[in-house]
Amino acid sequence: MRAVLGAVLAGATLIATAAPSVADPPPGGDTNPPNIHLDLPPSPWQGWYPGPVTVTLSANDGAGVEYFSYRLTGAQSGGEEAETGPFVVTIDQPGQTTIELEARDVNGNVATRRYGVGLDLADPQLTVGGTLVPGAVLNRGDLRYLDYGCADAGTGLSSCAATLDGRPYSSGAAVDTSNTGTHTIGLTAVDRVGRTTQRTITYQVRVRPLTVISPPRLVGDPTQARVGVPLTATGAVFEPTPGYFIYHWYVDGVKVSDGDTFTPREQDRGKSVSVSAFGSLAGPDYDQTETAQVGHLVVQQGQLRMSRAPGIDGAPTAVYAGEELRATPATFLPPAAAVVYRWYADDQQVGVGTSYIPGPGDVGRRISLTATGTHPDFLELTTERTPAVPVLANQFDLVAPPQVTGQVRVGQLLTITGAEVVPTAQNVQNLWKIGSQTVETDAPRLTLTSAHAGLRLSCMQVFTKPGFDELRTPCTFPGGATEVAVPVVTQPEPNPDPQPGWRLLGRATISGKPVTGRTLRAVPPRTSKPASRWRYQWLRNGRVIRGATAASYRVRRADRGDRIAVRVKAFAPKLPVLTTISKARRVRR
Repeated sequence: MRAVLGAVLAGATLIATAAPSVADPPPGGDTNPPNIHLDLPPSPWQGWYPGPVTVTLSANDGAGVEYFSYRLTGAQSGGEEAETGPFVVTIDQPGQTTIELEARDVNGNVATRRYGVGLDLADPQLTVGGTLVPGAVLNRGDLRYLDYGCADAGTGLSSCAATLDGRPYSSGAAVDTSNTGTHTIGLTAVDRVGRTTQRTITYQVRVRPLTVISPPRLVGDPTQARVGVPLTATGAVFEPTPGYFIYHWYVDGVKVSDGDTFTPREQDRGKSVSVSAFGSLAGPDYDQTETAQVGHLVVQQGQLRMSRAPGIDGAPTAVYAGEELRATPATFLPPAAAVVYRWYADDQQVGVGTSYIPGPGDVGRRISLTATGTHPDFLELTTERTPAVPVLANQFDLVAPPQVTGQVRVGQLLTITGAEVVPTAQNVQNLWKIGSQTVETDAPRLTLTSAHAGLRLSCMQVFTKPGFDELRTPCTFPGGATEVAVPVVTQPEPNPDPQPGWRLLGRATISGKPVTGRTLRAVPPRTSKPASRWRYQWLRNGRVIRGATAASYRVRRADRGDRIAVRVKAFAPKLPVLTTISKARRVRR
């Protein structure tokens, strides 16, 4: 195909350079078709080019050209037609493009031509292999070779050659390692349209170094360096034994001293100290040799190192306001003379010491801890903060709901009594809902008047305290209802039972010894009527112990010194829930 393309292009050039001119049609009529011309640069190889080419297409005829067109197919497509030319077309797509032309003169004579143009826009490829690694440092006399090859997918290769230090080099031949210094291999691939790829590979040849039998080390294998404390190097061995041998000391990679020992200086603090061994042997066969640097110790003075980070005892995921947090100790090397613990709420320091009790103002904030170690001969070190623990608002425990005493009738006094929450609330609101209006009274009392007759009546007490979630609990009227109607009474009614439903006759208690590892058991309370079921919740210092909802509780190490209690709820069909909390028992330390 490439040969055919070249022949077609050669024909195009001939037509373009020999375009006859016809002045008048011959006697008997015009039977000659128009002449078609194609002008383009000379081809480097058989109609192929290394880059885009511009082609000028034209046609002429003595009688005149009436129609002229071209069409591109193959690698590039397109076309155009007109009464006359010329057309200027740029071929820029890689591969073979066919140009088909048609011209018609005024007498209807038609000429057609077909030309081919090839574009090879890809550089040839170079591949290398063998035992020579580019950039390698070789010893004198080492045996290495380089394999190389060239390829071109477009028009094929024109040449593939290499030179070593300016002299021809054949693929697979041994490279020169007899002369020390830098050597250069130049590789060149050229395709048939002149596109060229070049690559340069260098390697170095040196005199053979001494063999390191064992690297240097620091006496005592220290993990840190200190200002004023000598460091001693030992242990480096070369083969053969060098005639000259010494240790080099470096600070942050800069050589500062020679010899077996080095004492870090004040200006070296915070920098890295390392040591290498250097040896040389007289004669042309071995080169002077230096080992890799070892040690890399940071020079310290007065800077403690943390060996164990501080923590918050028990690693709680959350804490309630008023619940004590304790620090687990941080340790330092060398041991710190003193350790100071600082507590933070978000980014504000709020306490110093081994424990901290979040207050109401900490609700919604996150508590963390740092430890600062000090020593007279070292700089103090402050650890990073521990993971933060969110502070949650406490919740009241409702021991007994509020109940309304008195007769629900005009002229009678109603009183809210019996409400008990743990801990004691700081503020209590008394809210009465009369019909659609809510009325607050300073005291838990309400006198019913004739204006209340016929209206629905209910009440609620609201308990609040800093650091606690608000608790709203409805009142229970005689008979157990939470809402009643104030009757319109014309005759006195008998007094209802002042204490309907059921009552607590005795609070819950705890059996067992409050000692770590022992089991405490909840003893249910006494009630005026039998309960159908009980629900338990164990408390530490008045706060819920998560997951402790069984009738028994095994005392933990974390409970030492704390007060343990149990909250028991009694349930019976169609009766309100009765809640009681046992007397707290302190766990022995």
